[in-house]
Amino acid sequence: AESLIELPGGETETLLFCLQASIGTGVLAFGFGYLVAKKKYTKV
Repeated sequence: AESLIELPGGETETLLFCLQASIGTGVLAFGFGYLVAKKKYTKV
């Protein structure tokens, strides 16, 4: 199965890295905010 997107190796690697980094950052930020909010509203 050939890849649908044919880009030069360097560009593809950079794109994937940026995508991974942004997704990871979003997940971490969401998880951190969720935990903080949970603690805040549990104590009251």
